[in-house]
Amino acid sequence: MNSRELALMIWLGLLIAWGLTQSSIRSSAFAVLRSVLTPKLSVPLALLTGNVAILCAVGSRFDAWNTALAKDTVVWFIGSGTVAFGMAVQAKDYSYVRSVVRRTIAATVLVEFFTNNIFVFPLAWELVLQPVLFLLVALGAVAETESRFLPVKRLVEALLAAFGLAVFAFVVWRVTTSWTSLDGGQLARELVLPLWMAIGVIPFLLAMGLLSAYEQTYLRLRFAHQDRRLPWYVGIAVLGGLNVRIDAVARLRYPWLAEIAGTASLREAWLVVRKYRREVPGT
Repeated sequence: MNSRELALMIWLGLLIAWGLTQSSIRSSAFAVLRSVLTPKLSVPLALLTGNVAILCAVGSRFDAWNTALAKDTVVWFIGSGTVAFGMAVQAKDYSYVRSVVRRTIAATVLVEFFTNNIFVFPLAWELVLQPVLFLLVALGAVAETESRFLPVKRLVEALLAAFGLAVFAFVVWRVTTSWTSLDGGQLARELVLPLWMAIGVIPFLLAMGLLSAYEQTYLRLRFAHQDRRLPWYVGIAVLGGLNVRIDAVARLRYPWLAEIAGTASLREAWLVVRKYRREVPGT
């Protein structure tokens, strides 16, 4: 265990110990655990895990992944993959999904910091840098929620960019001064792993965003129907008429919901869906 991993264990241990002393945090943690174990979350997470496993198998075939990268893969999965999954299911349009993808790829800088052993700092430095880095990332996430926090967002982005450049410079220096003792091939695999992992899960994130949008829309259609039992042809008309247009699916609201749910045939429902697409911009 190097100094980075030791520092991370120390901070996690302190955080867990503090959390266990807070009754509200304990109850919330158990509630979150119960939610994760429900099929609605556990099945998609299992599919995401399968997606990552397939990526590892494909990467192994092309000599881009090996068992020595297992720890790096787990760190990426926990630090970037699951967060991106949680954001993707809230997608309202493809621009939101694209922003999730951009954030996932951007998060590779953070993952690289924790998984790459080339630029491990002394323990004292690691104990200081890790909470500072997490604080900056958290501030950046909060600052994106409202326009009034734009100056904070820009400051955080500048600080993270400066940190990234400093780390890059340090890596270049370490590589040039210690090249003979480094495994160049394995080093390259470690550096590109988070990037191609992020790219590899993009189709899954798009599919989850679309599935989530359809789920919400079908629930609204059921409530819009008088007896709460949605006719089979309504679902087919919506799926066939909107297909993979996540923007159109997520924007389907009243009075269109009531009009579609109140149709009496597949043809009538199909015509209403087509009318919705013609008259509502961006669908």
